[in-house]
Amino acid sequence: MSDPADTSTATDRIDFQFGEQVMPVIIARDIVPALAEHCAERGFDRIFLIADTTPWEIYGGPLQQALGNVAPVTVELVEPVEKYKRLGTVERLLEQAMIAHISRHSVVIDFGGGLVGNVAGMVAALLYRGISLITVPTTLLAMTDSILSLKQAVNCEQGKNLFGTYYMPERAFLGTGYLQTLGDDQFAAGLIEFVKNCLTFDADSTGTLLELMRETDRLRMAGRLITLGMAAKQRLLRDDPKERGQAILLEYGHTVGHALEHQGYGLTHGIAVGLGMVVAATISWRRGWLGIDELHRHYELIRMAGGVLEFPPQLDIPRTIRIIGYDNKHGYLDCEPGLHPFVLLRHIGELATTGSLPLVRVSDDEIASAIEDVRSGRGAP
Repeated sequence: MSDPADTSTATDRIDFQFGEQVMPVIIARDIVPALAEHCAERGFDRIFLIADTTPWEIYGGPLQQALGNVAPVTVELVEPVEKYKRLGTVERLLEQAMIAHISRHSVVIDFGGGLVGNVAGMVAALLYRGISLITVPTTLLAMTDSILSLKQAVNCEQGKNLFGTYYMPERAFLGTGYLQTLGDDQFAAGLIEFVKNCLTFDADSTGTLLELMRETDRLRMAGRLITLGMAAKQRLLRDDPKERGQAILLEYGHTVGHALEHQGYGLTHGIAVGLGMVVAATISWRRGWLGIDELHRHYELIRMAGGVLEFPPQLDIPRTIRIIGYDNKHGYLDCEPGLHPFVLLRHIGELATTGSLPLVRVSDDEIASAIEDVRSGRGAP
């Protein structure tokens, strides 16, 4: 890959495989020319652009102008807040698409983080039973996690990502220049995704991650993380594109993390999942699987990534467990009332399993006790 800190518009391409499907990923510091050229080549009659309010304020003007030279552009903004990741938002956008005369020959483009990407993915999948979708992620987490999934979903009252479908963008355009203005907490969220990989299935890359976290040039660091992260996840998603088998391990930390996000405490996805990982690690430690040094390794890596491992003072543990009761992994592993499927580790890099699935049953009491341990600092270095 060419140097992502370079000021040219030279592009690199990685073909990411989901089973037999291939999603080309185009990478450059300034991705707008390549995106506009692709849209012109495809001959779209209209462009329906669903944008995250935060990056749109900074970068939206040049993007809208370039695309407007290709086809008529309709821009709809979505605030990146969990309460808007709902079917109501999708319905509003679908109605606006009809008003804008979006057709089967149009394209939906999402611009922003993973939340907006998921909403746009649902819109594209539902319009005329599916029209072209292009994703333009603007956060490190979206570039290294959200786009590397066929899953498109929104939330409901009971929990996160419970209504959705599988739908692949025809192309992803990663503009590393967008990361220059990314907040430290959002950058940390992306780094925590790599920590998760190293703890679960890519332990050999831990040394590289530590080296990169010392890199002072953010764009250079991001460029290497993007390519390394794609290579790691490709090993899982080539054979398990719908994440129903071994790739379920990518849900490590997400069971508690999603329950925290859903309650509106204002945590970034990365911090919520980081807390979820130390809760999962604490459960494994209490079961006698992880050693204390391995538990400490979780804390150390997440903190080095910039994660602040503190639960909200108003955390409602019973409500958190009720939300976990609706977690979508329940569909993969049958559980009696009071038990929930979790991704746990026996050791760093070694998943606990039930049959062929990287899931085990965890009780309400184990979850509550582990959360209390993390809150009190028991087990932390």
